[in-house]
Amino acid sequence: MQRGAPMWEAAGFLGMSERTLRDTYGHHHPAHLRGAADAIASRPPPKKVALVVSFVEEKAKRTEAAQPPEITGEPGSGHMKRLLERFRSLIEMLIH
Repeated sequence: MQRGAPMWEAAGFLGMSERTLRDTYGHHHPAHLRGAADAIASRPPPKKVALVVSFVEEKAKRTEAAQPPEITGEPGSGHMKRLLERFRSLIEMLIH
């Protein structure tokens, strides 16, 4: 079989079934458990790491992180209502 003979032919020549040949002598084949041995012996692929850092990208990341979140909302939304109430109370304090 190692030289290319089909298993059924080798089993017939030896006077046994393919199953008997495989179950009894299959572990002697060089390819037996080859996948497991390769998986155990191999290393995982290396992680891709950039050797050069783009200063433009780093500055953009820092700028984005440093900027406060944008205040959005309609005048009827809860956030805007609270903001308008604070503003009105400050104006009233200044007037009175």
